[in-house]
Amino acid sequence: MTSYRRIVKSSLITGLSSLVNIIAGIIKTKLLAVMLGASGIGLMGIYQQFVQVMTAFLEMGVNQGGVRQVASAHEDKAAVAMMSKTLLMSAFILGAAGWIILTIFSDEISQILFGDYDHAYEIGLLGMGVLFALVSASQIAVLQGVRDLGRVAQITIWGSVTAAISGVLLVYSLGEAGVLWFVIVAPLFGAVIALYYARLILFECSPGFLRAFWKHWKPLLILGAPLMAAGFVAAAVQLLIRAMLIDEQGLAMAGHYQAAWTISSLYIGFVLGAMAADYLPRLTEVIDNRVEALSVIEEQGDMCLWLSVPVILLVMTLSPWLVELLYTEEFSAATHLLRWFVLGDVIKAFSWSIGFIALAQGRTVLFLVIQLVWNGIFVAIFQWSLASYGLEAAGMAYVVAYLINFIVLYLSARRLIGFTMPLRQALLLLAAFVAGCFIYWLDVTYSDWGLLAGVALTAVFGVYSLKHLADKINVRGAL
Repeated sequence: MTSYRRIVKSSLITGLSSLVNIIAGIIKTKLLAVMLGASGIGLMGIYQQFVQVMTAFLEMGVNQGGVRQVASAHEDKAAVAMMSKTLLMSAFILGAAGWIILTIFSDEISQILFGDYDHAYEIGLLGMGVLFALVSASQIAVLQGVRDLGRVAQITIWGSVTAAISGVLLVYSLGEAGVLWFVIVAPLFGAVIALYYARLILFECSPGFLRAFWKHWKPLLILGAPLMAAGFVAAAVQLLIRAMLIDEQGLAMAGHYQAAWTISSLYIGFVLGAMAADYLPRLTEVIDNRVEALSVIEEQGDMCLWLSVPVILLVMTLSPWLVELLYTEEFSAATHLLRWFVLGDVIKAFSWSIGFIALAQGRTVLFLVIQLVWNGIFVAIFQWSLASYGLEAAGMAYVVAYLINFIVLYLSARRLIGFTMPLRQALLLLAAFVAGCFIYWLDVTYSDWGLLAGVALTAVFGVYSLKHLADKINVRGAL
């Protein structure tokens, strides 16, 4: 099996689960948008982002370090079982500590996020959601490390379906009060499902686990501290952006931001998330062999562009209809913001393939610095331009931040491993960005022509990508 065909196979497995996740998310989002409106969606976004912030902080980067450790020793069943137990124990310890902290400081956190103490009770209860999210992530990390993408896909499918059903039923029954319980119950289902699918690894015999727990946990904490900081900063920045929008323009505007961010995350997550589960373990295995590692990075860069560019241009073209389809006409203000996010995603698609080099080499501090650069630029530009451009300031900041992030990543990749971007990839990346800008400009200026140009350019890039993909995986030979 060629490397390209292996990437396609792993992408199809996780891609199909992502597709189910997207469909369930579309149905859930549409129904919740109709029942809650922009303000309710904004509140849900604040709660969900807060859980993500606390999960990223309390995880301490342990799970990402666990993926790397498991990938390095995936043939040793006892070692993998020991790591699975270590990650689960870590999740319970850190999750319980976080729940206690949130309960104690719920008044202060409510004041920071909402400007009052009315949500203090809800903040305390969100600690349960954080605990469940940590448990789920701990076992998914193990399955990713052993590259059991089938079980990871099944966890994603069942988790998204149960979250959609529970979310709709809770909000339908309780109204806006059901938002809180949805944000708690969704990770609970995820934790139960992840534990079920990881049970064979989890219950593998590993004598002396309790005595050896600290021995295995300590290096994960040391390795994971910068990863924790990176994840925490990224999640905290998203929470900060929403809080700034609420303060400047109201809860409804945060709902528009949530809508655009959700759509952007759904489609780019479908493309890149389909490859992420396999890429880091595979790159980690060969990172000490420079020639082989460069080959893996180049192949992944090709796949990122071929699979993402047609989807990105299609979303750019259909943005107004997607926003109305997934939400309601009330969210029309999110359309322009979504298009800015799409332009940034063109750059993000390729940056993703070289962004894992520092992680694969265990250079977690460098990874943290790169993440701090992106998030710092994003917040600074957003804060500077919010008063002048309103909601679209977030989109402009997103594009500029990814342009600078791409330069930083590329220079670090050259220094770390001698990576040079192939000319074909550079030309495709530039052409895709220019095409996205052209579709946006034409649609704003001449709406009908923008639609036609978008469809035509999506078709051209789609045919180009499919042709090269078919050549690399040797479709005729496979048939």
